[in-house]
Amino acid sequence: MDLYQHGLSSTVKPVFVFIPFTGILVFKVRWAIFIYLVSILTYAIIAYGYLTGQIPPGLMDPALNVPYKWAVNGVILSLVGIIIAMFVHIFIQSIIQIIEQQDQSYEVLEHQDRELKQNIEEKKVLLQEIHHRVKNNLAVVSGLLDLQSGMAPDDFSRSALKLSTNRILSISKVHELLYQSEDVSRIHFKKYIKELAGIILDSFNKTGLEINLKLDIDIQYLNVNHGVPIGIILNELITNSLKHGFNEAQESYQIHISAFEEDEHYKIIYQDNGSGVVVNKSEKLSGLGITLVDSLLTQIEAESQLKTDGMYHLSFRFPKELS
Repeated sequence: MDLYQHGLSSTVKPVFVFIPFTGILVFKVRWAIFIYLVSILTYAIIAYGYLTGQIPPGLMDPALNVPYKWAVNGVILSLVGIIIAMFVHIFIQSIIQIIEQQDQSYEVLEHQDRELKQNIEEKKVLLQEIHHRVKNNLAVVSGLLDLQSGMAPDDFSRSALKLSTNRILSISKVHELLYQSEDVSRIHFKKYIKELAGIILDSFNKTGLEINLKLDIDIQYLNVNHGVPIGIILNELITNSLKHGFNEAQESYQIHISAFEEDEHYKIIYQDNGSGVVVNKSEKLSGLGITLVDSLLTQIEAESQLKTDGMYHLSFRFPKELS
């Protein structure tokens, strides 16, 4: 209406430039062309009305009743509109192409992610199966040693075989827990210590002592590199308490194991209320056990402190990540 009233003096002429722009954004190219042609036709009809004198005299500006001005303005508006529409179209096509490439990349990544998850799941099942087989093989070995201990000619030999059996069971228990775990790289530490201590107490507490085992374990999980040596160390310590620390009558028999995190380290404290370390040259097993504990402490890069004044108290601290 404004163009009809004011002709080339109208302020709505730039609308003809943005019509293809809007059409490109909202519709497909053919619809934008159609809308643009309708707009040009409307412009031509108004121009024709001005040039033929069909516009009411009160509305028409005689100075604009010049054909070439309408033609020049029409051509300029058309060219500018077409150029803008072309650039917008090219830009939109580029954006669509980028989006399609991103979609393709996403599909490729999604496919790779599914393959990785499948491979991880297969390897996880394979690792669990390996742990299961290792646990079964170790169980066979410990069973053979147990049978052999039953045929041993003396108590010393039977004790030596039983110690070896328990050391193997300490390793076997790690593989058993790894087989049962969702994460095959770590074990549930408190469960491991509780079950391991139960096996050792059943093996060596033949006199039926009522032993109070207290566990304060604040470490939830332990990786497999730490699990095996820690299990063997605690096996030796509990065995030492039963064989040497509690070899005299006393009011109560207590074993206390605590474990917690300290800075970037784990700290484990083992103590009993027995008589401490028995130094006896004839007890070769005790010497072997102490050597084994020292060797394993070195293996996990542990710092240790030992007190044996009327008790056995060993604390050791080792880094979470081995170098």
